[in-house]
Amino acid sequence: MNQRDEQVITHIYFHCKDIQEFIERFGDSFEAFCEDRAYFNSVSMAIMQISELSRELSDEFTKSTNEKMPWSKVKGIRNLIAHGYAELDERMMWKTTKEDVPVMMKLCKESVSIEE
Repeated sequence: MNQRDEQVITHIYFHCKDIQEFIERFGDSFEAFCEDRAYFNSVSMAIMQISELSRELSDEFTKSTNEKMPWSKVKGIRNLIAHGYAELDERMMWKTTKEDVPVMMKLCKESVSIEE
């Protein structure tokens, strides 16, 4: 892995960590996620940042980890958030938050040494 990939993966990890902290702060329920716009917006922005950062990863890294993380979908979610925000599916965003973000976080930790 090149140095740029390490930097990007580290930034992605900390956005994932932010999402975990949002869950701790606002509550671990779909209802809280839907009812509190600050919660929904915070998570959405962090996911958008992850998506944007993922575009900077090398082809070598994304190809070697594609079985663990569908990078084309990660990259694509940015457009959903940026261009269709009013129509974002809350269930899809919650599923991403609860299922995909932990997998992303694990992949980041396995890929680079991260100091917290």
